[in-house]
Amino acid sequence: STSDFIPGKPGTAYGTIPIGDEMTMEFDWTWHGRTVAGEWQQFFRVGLDPTVSAGCDGAGSRYPSFWLPGTADEMHVSVSSGILCQKGQRFADFGTISVDTEYHVQIAFDSTSVTIKASESQDWPNNNVKTQTFTRDATLPEYVGETASVWWISEGFDDGSRTYAGDATFRNVVLTSIVYANLSTTSTSSPTVTPTESTSTPTLSPTLSTPAPTTTTTSDSTSTPTTIAPTTTSTITTTSSSSSSSTASTTVAAPTTSTSSTTSTQLIVTTKSSTTPAPTERE
Repeated sequence: STSDFIPGKPGTAYGTIPIGDEMTMEFDWTWHGRTVAGEWQQFFRVGLDPTVSAGCDGAGSRYPSFWLPGTADEMHVSVSSGILCQKGQRFADFGTISVDTEYHVQIAFDSTSVTIKASESQDWPNNNVKTQTFTRDATLPEYVGETASVWWISEGFDDGSRTYAGDATFRNVVLTSIVYANLSTTSTSSPTVTPTESTSTPTLSPTLSTPAPTTTTTSDSTSTPTTIAPTTTSTITTTSSSSSSSTASTTVAAPTTSTSSTTSTQLIVTTKSSTTPAPTERE
């Protein structure tokens, strides 16, 4: 279906994607105003199961998440940074957002930084684009490659805290994850050849002394790169409405020999997503 995608009850996941060393999320969105005065409001969170804990292995995981602050009409991104799983990146350089204006936003992060870019959709990507970059620590190794869900909005851990749903329309959402698998190389040496010992037999009469031939031994050290499995690129295309359908296709490249491999996954929502006001939910 290509009809509007209307999320159901908060706490419902709409697709999954591996948590990557690098990730990018890009979308068009229109804000429709506050649902609750003076409170933080969440639009989406890409992360782990929020019922496990409020920390980095649960509701606190953000790869990324998108919010409206309680006291400012600004875009606020939160991307987990090392052990600081709920670190915030307020997009203050963009300034105040307006109700019912469509914006294009790109959130990209790797092991050292988070970069947010945005403009009004009609200006993207060439005019009036604001950019703000924040430092970031690498994703903890135990979470790289773990399956994250795409929550619109996320249900919260049962610790008494609350998350309010933001009211906005999202279109053309593309979420990309790149996972690097670090593979070791091994070094082996050729066996050493024992030099041949030269001996001479004495003679009764002097003779011209000829040195015995010498044997030169060379030991080569060679590094054998580990042969990597073929690089796999997966694309998941989702179209949703009251009747959901999804298709998946996988392209496998020819095998290569290298010391690292890369897996890139994209979750593409091709329909419009409208987040309507919802009852309060615990974060």
